[in-house]
Amino acid sequence: MKCSRCGREIQQGHLYCESCGQEIRIVPDLDIEVENSIHETLSTLVESMTEGEEETKKRQKRKKWHCLKIFLPLVCFLVIAGILYAGSVAYHRNSFDYQMKKATAFAQKREYGQAVEYLNRAVSLNSDDMEVRLRLADYYTKAGDTETAKQVLRDVLAMDGENEECYQSLIALYEEEKNYEAINRLLQNSDSPQIQSQFRRYLALEPEFSNAEGSYTEVVVLKLSANTTGNIYYTLDGSVPTAASERYTTPIMLESGAYDISAVFINEFGISSKVVKKHYNIEVAVPLAPIVNRISGSYDRPTMILAEAPEGCSIYYTLDGSVPTLDSIPYSVPIAMPLGRSTFRFIAYSSEGIASEVTTRNYKLQVETAINPEDAVNLLLQELKSRGVILEFDGSVPGKSGKNVYIASTLIQIGQNYFYLVAEYYQDTIGTLTLTGSLYGVEADSGMIYRVTTDSKGNYLANPY
Repeated sequence: MKCSRCGREIQQGHLYCESCGQEIRIVPDLDIEVENSIHETLSTLVESMTEGEEETKKRQKRKKWHCLKIFLPLVCFLVIAGILYAGSVAYHRNSFDYQMKKATAFAQKREYGQAVEYLNRAVSLNSDDMEVRLRLADYYTKAGDTETAKQVLRDVLAMDGENEECYQSLIALYEEEKNYEAINRLLQNSDSPQIQSQFRRYLALEPEFSNAEGSYTEVVVLKLSANTTGNIYYTLDGSVPTAASERYTTPIMLESGAYDISAVFINEFGISSKVVKKHYNIEVAVPLAPIVNRISGSYDRPTMILAEAPEGCSIYYTLDGSVPTLDSIPYSVPIAMPLGRSTFRFIAYSSEGIASEVTTRNYKLQVETAINPEDAVNLLLQELKSRGVILEFDGSVPGKSGKNVYIASTLIQIGQNYFYLVAEYYQDTIGTLTLTGSLYGVEADSGMIYRVTTDSKGNYLANPY
């Protein structure tokens, strides 16, 4: 290789000329023409490439526009379809009729879980429609969710406290659970007398007292009442009554003294009302015991027993030794002392129903006469048979299945004569004795038969038979 400056030959491997010091150029200098040719070639190539890019861009634009013309209608269609679908969904979601229609369709297929979803949306669209809420409760029940069903029904009652159908449905759910306490509370909280009346058998209302508590100067006949089926139990000492306490059946007589009466009502389902407590203080005069004219003892002649009581009082008595009450034999006229031994007990009741102490008398009547009581009855039977009053001596009566019975229980005095007083009874086929009202007298010495009556004062009168 020669030096470009001095022309001398440069040895191979040297990087500069040893003669003039010129550095060796590894890339040779190009010829001007060649360089110009290369430059033109490169320029042409650049122009060609530039023209190609522009053409490419144009083609790409044309391709994009072609694609846009193809896909733009599709996109518009999809957008419009989406808008229509969204509108349809929004319309259906806000359509009460649509929700009801869908709920009914699912219910008909017994798909109650789906049905309640649509009904809940229907309720949100029309919260004032009670029928929809009642149907919702029904679907919840059929779906097995009774707790939610009960809450739906309670919500209905909160808005419509006189909805009888709602009460019926809710009570039916409670009754199925035998939760009668809940039914009682439900009805107690109702402000509707009509509803309480309609379902009163489930109620356990407090028993009502006929008299207000307080002080009284007369006997109080206290009545307890309840407005439904069940029982009232009470105590008189203020203790809490239960089903084991005294059951109320008849009015309670409050005489002299202090009473703390507690009562509770228990309905047919065993639900108890609240206990009602009332205090009564009764201060009334107790009548004196009856005065009896004959003292206890033995008597040998017919004797009449008279009893007297304070004014305004009534007298009752017994002959069997029991304590007389208002249901015992009322005393009105003197009583003939019975033959043999007898015990009389007398009591007086004031007009207010206050009872006196009891007066007791024990008697023994034994009188010597020509004939005895059995003879007197036999003589009467003979007379009655001869007259056709009885058929036989057993007392059989014409045209009747029973018979007459005659009892000589006492001896009376009319004028100067003694008579066995014989009462006539009718005895039916089961043995029941009933006074007929006919009295006969058999004269104790002669045995003569008389018809006996009494005057207004109770005096006996004898007329020959």
